Amino acid sequence: LHVLQWRHGCEVEQEGDEVKFSKGISEYVYDGENFLSFDIKESQWVAPVDAALPTKIKWDNVPILNQYTKGYLEKECVDWLNKFREYADKELRHG
Repeated sequence: LHVLQWRHGCEVEQEGDEVKFSKGISEYVYDGENFLSFDIKESQWVAPVDAALPTKIKWDNVPILNQYTKGYLEKECVDWLNKFREYADKELRHG
């Protein structure tokens, strides 16, 4: 039995009424060990283990994948986070 986990998420900062992207994460873990992660500043994948190098090379050679991952973390993830915060606020007010 093997386990592959994918974790992605974002952090935001509140500036008045505006929420701004602060940090994002997209990473893969295989059998409990870090396998591959996305470096959002460099828009490339990081392979902490040799077994991940072929995947890193393959994914880094697909610019649209890196653009999508960066865009997802900076925009869509923030949109989802805001939506869930709105749900939580509504639930607390009416719960």
